[in-house]
Amino acid sequence: GSIERITALEVQINIYKETLIQKETLILHSTRKAAEDGESGERQTAALARATIQVSSLETEVAKYKETIALEKKRREESETEGKKLTAGAQARGTELDALTDRLKKLSQSKDKLAAEADAATKALQLARLAASQGSQDEK
Repeated sequence: GSIERITALEVQINIYKETLIQKETLILHSTRKAAEDGESGERQTAALARATIQVSSLETEVAKYKETIALEKKRREESETEGKKLTAGAQARGTELDALTDRLKKLSQSKDKLAAEADAATKALQLARLAASQGSQDEK
């Protein structure tokens, strides 16, 4: 009885020892895995930090491009506005020139009319003088 009992206890002790060895192996393995995971976590954290810096740098670059595009758009709008002002000014000067040209044409026509009237008056005067001189000769 007691030998069987001792043997049973020894078997149980061996089972406990085996279980302990397995648990220690598991603990060692998981400790090693945790250390590896920790290193991997550190590598991933470093990679994340680098990626964050790259993203930040790209965001800064994008902001600069947007600023440049906005400035170019503003300059283009200002140029277009200036161009419209210049075009409107040129059109106004063209209208003024047309009005002056019309006025000049009317003055020229008026001058031509006055010249024709003066010419007719001069001829009439010459005819009157001629008639007067002939009349005085006729009286003699």
